[in-house]
Amino acid sequence: MHHNTKVQTFLQDLEFSGGQKFQIVEKLLEIFFELYPQMTTDIKYGGLIILLENQFVGGIFVYRSHVSLEFGRGYLLQDPNKILLGGGQFRRHLKFENLQDIEKLNPGFFINQISNL
Repeated sequence: MHHNTKVQTFLQDLEFSGGQKFQIVEKLLEIFFELYPQMTTDIKYGGLIILLENQFVGGIFVYRSHVSLEFGRGYLLQDPNKILLGGGQFRRHLKFENLQDIEKLNPGFFINQISNL
């Protein structure tokens, strides 16, 4: 995974702060890079944003009690189990409080749909 300096600093600071948040962010990035090796990352809006072909597709934001995975056009994602959160016009998100939530919420199912939007 190649990240710019701002992203590397963000990840190092997060790792240094301890807890599971760094591991959650790292796992989410792995899933993205596995599906979209061409994706790029940057720091904006107080979090880590994910770009495909220079288009914002999502972001990973770290809060005190959880990590949020935001989908820029989340309202278009198939969500058969109704687990996406957010009632805004476009964005939807998943909330991860621990590593087990990654398995439980299956973010890869949603991340995989991004290329079809």
